[in-house]
Amino acid sequence: MRGTTALSALAVALALPLQAAAWYLPGSAPHSYKQGDQVPFSVNALQAKAFTSQIKGVLKYDYYDPRFQFCTPDGGPEAQSENLGSVLFGDRIYSSPVQGVMLKDEVCKQMCRTTITPENAAFINDRIREEYAVNWMVDGLPVAESRREIKTHEEFLSLGFALGSLQDEHFQQYDPPALHNHYDIYIDYHKRGPDEYRVVGARIYPLSKDSLTGVAAGQPADCKAANPLQLSNATSTGVAYTYSVRWRESSTPWATRWDAYLKVFDPRIHWLALINSIVIVSFLCMMVAIVVARSISRDIHRYNAIDMNEDVQEDFGWKLVHGEVFRPPGRPMLLSIFIGSGSQLVAMAAVTLVFALLGFLSPSNRGSLATVMIVTWTLFGSIAGFVSSKVYASLGGEYWKQNIVLTAMLFPSLVFSLVLLLNFFLIFSGSSGAVPFGTLLALVALWFLINVPLTAVGAMLGIRSGGFTHPVKPNSIPRQIPYQHTWYLRPLPSAMIAGILIFASAFLEILFILNSMFGTKIYYAFGFLALAFIITAVTSATVTILFTYFHLCSEDYRWHWRAFVTGGSGAIWFFVYGLFFWATRLELPGLANKVLFLGYLSILSLLFFTLFGAIGFLATYAALRRIYSAIRVDYPTSISPASISPASISSPLASIQPATTLSPQLQIRAANSSVTFFIAGACLLANPAHRSCATEPFQIAMGVALSLPFLGGGLASIASSCVAGLAFFCTSTAASAFFKSCNCQSSIATRVGFAIIFCLDALLAWLSLTGFMMHKIEEWSYNYIKMDCKDKDRCYGVLAVHRITFALSLFHFILGMLLIGVKDTRTKRAAIQNGWWGPKVLLWLLLTLLMFFIPNGFFVFWANYFSLILASVFIVVGLVLLVDFAHSWSETCLDRWEQTESDFWKLTLIGSTLGMYAATIALTGVLYGFFASSGCSLNQFFISLNLGLIVVLTLLSISPKVQGANPRSGLAQSSMVAAYCTYLIASAVMNRDNAECNPITRGRGGSAKTTTVVIGAVFTFLAIAYSTSRAATQSTTLVGKRRAALNESRPPSGYGPLATRDSLDYSSTGVVSDQPTKKDSLRIQALMAAVEAGAIPASALDEEEDDDEIETRSELGAADESDDERQGTRYNYSFFHFVFAIAACYTAMLLTDWRFVRLGGPSPDPSEDGAPIAYIGRSTTAMWMRVVSSWLCIAIYTWSLVAPVILPDRFGFD
Repeated sequence: MRGTTALSALAVALALPLQAAAWYLPGSAPHSYKQGDQVPFSVNALQAKAFTSQIKGVLKYDYYDPRFQFCTPDGGPEAQSENLGSVLFGDRIYSSPVQGVMLKDEVCKQMCRTTITPENAAFINDRIREEYAVNWMVDGLPVAESRREIKTHEEFLSLGFALGSLQDEHFQQYDPPALHNHYDIYIDYHKRGPDEYRVVGARIYPLSKDSLTGVAAGQPADCKAANPLQLSNATSTGVAYTYSVRWRESSTPWATRWDAYLKVFDPRIHWLALINSIVIVSFLCMMVAIVVARSISRDIHRYNAIDMNEDVQEDFGWKLVHGEVFRPPGRPMLLSIFIGSGSQLVAMAAVTLVFALLGFLSPSNRGSLATVMIVTWTLFGSIAGFVSSKVYASLGGEYWKQNIVLTAMLFPSLVFSLVLLLNFFLIFSGSSGAVPFGTLLALVALWFLINVPLTAVGAMLGIRSGGFTHPVKPNSIPRQIPYQHTWYLRPLPSAMIAGILIFASAFLEILFILNSMFGTKIYYAFGFLALAFIITAVTSATVTILFTYFHLCSEDYRWHWRAFVTGGSGAIWFFVYGLFFWATRLELPGLANKVLFLGYLSILSLLFFTLFGAIGFLATYAALRRIYSAIRVDYPTSISPASISPASISSPLASIQPATTLSPQLQIRAANSSVTFFIAGACLLANPAHRSCATEPFQIAMGVALSLPFLGGGLASIASSCVAGLAFFCTSTAASAFFKSCNCQSSIATRVGFAIIFCLDALLAWLSLTGFMMHKIEEWSYNYIKMDCKDKDRCYGVLAVHRITFALSLFHFILGMLLIGVKDTRTKRAAIQNGWWGPKVLLWLLLTLLMFFIPNGFFVFWANYFSLILASVFIVVGLVLLVDFAHSWSETCLDRWEQTESDFWKLTLIGSTLGMYAATIALTGVLYGFFASSGCSLNQFFISLNLGLIVVLTLLSISPKVQGANPRSGLAQSSMVAAYCTYLIASAVMNRDNAECNPITRGRGGSAKTTTVVIGAVFTFLAIAYSTSRAATQSTTLVGKRRAALNESRPPSGYGPLATRDSLDYSSTGVVSDQPTKKDSLRIQALMAAVEAGAIPASALDEEEDDDEIETRSELGAADESDDERQGTRYNYSFFHFVFAIAACYTAMLLTDWRFVRLGGPSPDPSEDGAPIAYIGRSTTAMWMRVVSSWLCIAIYTWSLVAPVILPDRFGFD
């Protein structure tokens, strides 16, 4: 289908304007003050912080709790408005007695005097010993105390300030503790214009002063008193609360005032942990691909080769339980409910992280994170209902009404009950963190009035769509399960082994989050958190599939609950680590603190278990359905031509032929240590001919020893583990592995290989943009490697980017010229495309190195003319594919709706259309609200013109003439184009170098800025590489059938926005048709028609297939079974490389912000303000490229609508 392969067109277009930096939108509009204006102060609840030692409490106390006897403002404190998330997190914000006047310094101003009773003194002293912190705010900004990290001595801002002191400046202990009653406040302001000032920072230095001793009644307090104020538990103590305010001018703009609070400490720790997790996940994926896929593919060939007419058949391995694997498990209702609830949590977490990465969860908007999580969870009730009902129907459930009710009630009731229980403890403990009754009612209203109805709607859709189809029917009598002798495949050990791998993927981020919850720093590393979430999800899926495969090989088909438990087993280690965190970082006095911590930990563990358990189950379910759909069952089935497809007869797994594979027994034996899988998988990839990997006990022990650094080491230990493991296990020489590497017969594997090279080249070019990576290499090598370069334009800078990308363009141009005229893999030159990866990589590296010996003048000419033109061509290609995808998506849904008569596709089409228009309207509103203020006429022009053009093309798509010429055009296509064009305009205005019209221009700071830039760049290059590899195979979308057929064995079909009527093939709707197979021959079609008519039995199709397969194997040999292009290439090889060549030019222009390169001066450096990592897309030219791309996209789509009306003979679709 055209919609299937054209899906990558969306990735092509989305990759075009991607930027590599993250940011946050301010939570509120800036407030400008004039000299003499009142600057509001506010107070929040007190919370225990770890200033010097372990955290000693989890309870929060209201600032105006009578036991503290703090000063109150005149007229009493006024509660400030708070959102739902802020209230749930325990914020209680009130007005403050502190009075700040812009630019007016105050010295020793008294707030109030009070007498603290012995009972209250004992309470306050206990809170000082527990290191409670006072939280003040000014203009919405926390008043912070400057502190130093104990280990690194790095200065940071601590949210809140200590209630009192346990020791003096000479580290002498106070007994009793000293109460802080004097506050030196320093407020930083930024001058915007004449008599216009904004608050951009606030520091506080709390002091303890016995300021009333020796002072007569009615006299002001003595702020110069040297003695500390210590409260007596025996007698009442008089206290005077005083403060001083000093104003300091700062160059920090209002947009970046939060940067000092959001500093990420030592981001290298995050990177090393992520690299560690990525290595583990990569080897797990290799094990799934090698240990499972290759073994299964070989077994599939062996099973399907058995003559069905023979009397004696032997089944072995995982195929032995094919009649049991889809037998419904026990308690299918409960399992389906947890799977649905887990899917809802996955959607909630994903959308919340997207909002966080896009910058909508501003730190100044307190509680926004919790609010978004609650709202998204409520709105995604339909996902829970849909998944639960569909899984329940697949498991043979019949009580669908109970399933709907329990899905909407069971899991939320469990969590809500735990929250209520903990709330009672908070109330009895006198904590302000207790959730008010009104907030509980709001939660119940969201649950019953929104989530429950949406769950019911989703469940009804799931019921109407039916359950998942199973490729194999369960036997009527259950098979007996043998006793499990292998201890690590029993339920508890297997869950513990799998869980430690899953938990290790997210361990470091969990540690930082816990430290933020109970410490003094804000956690704002959402980029790292998003990567950790993705890695953990992939780890959960791969580990669950592996253990399920091992269970099936041991003839234990009870996989449903085990898959769910295995996927969520990381929660076990999460809970264990929480207890360890309690033992090492917390001192919790009293029963209430202990119960609260265990309650919070239990809720988080339950959410972790349900979320990743659903991921593990659904991934395993999909893998098993795919695997067992590729084998031939041992009982006759009725076959109709409509049910026969290449996918149902031969799986992609069957196209992979291993040189050797491990037997199921050896695979189970290798599972003794999961880390041994990593080395074994790498060995099989490098040289699969050696069966010695992971088979000898000594080697297993060595694999465990060499792989231990994966679980706790840094970058050096990871590299040493890889090198040592590969050197020990893989005995083939490096030259053999290099020059005989992967003579791929799969077109998909070839495209993946070239996409990886493209990604690496783009990353190398980006890193060479500044000297950051050069200096880091020197630093990491302890100055052993020197990157000195006299000509900085050669080593790094804009010209270095063009050198590296030109090398890749030249590399693909050479390959494209060599592959002209190749039509199938029987041509000897086809090996250049699918094999000899070692020499190709060497050629690419040599070309890259050679480029640095060419004078600068050539690359200046290349960058300013050729690279610019070719990059523009690539943008046009991407936009054409996007418009084609918009048409393809609509037509695919309409075709499926007409063929299946199911409302699912109708609702999908309507929902996607409404969603796209809703996103367009919402994004336009955000742009008008934040980026179209007075004085920003250019932004207003861009946004208004885009909105007007969207209205015009929407009306045009439903006009009678357009509908008459092409009845399938409509709102679905225009909504997708509208959303994308609005996204382009948003990307343009959000990257303007104009601080007045762009509040986020300077909203990037510190290590968090570098981190988000790196993550954004990596995703940008991955998106471009993927979309380019797919776009390079879609020549028919651009030029039609006639041209694309020149180098293809079979003409593809489909149309593109630039294709004429004569170039279309109306026999199919695919952009690129599938490779011709035996099923496409006239003989097979005639047999299928005969079977449908009842003239011959359905088994004739199987006999025909078996004869053809035996003949093919005898002619071609086993090595060619995986060759999917022997009868004709799936795409034009030359066109493929030419598209990659112009994509490299686009990468160069994207990295250099489309700047014009000049010699005779310093090379233009797109890095901002000396930042070590360069941003992408921050110049005026880059902004205009996005805007023009939006207009061009609208023009192309408009032409696809009006062309059949204006030129019906040439572009008609009748």
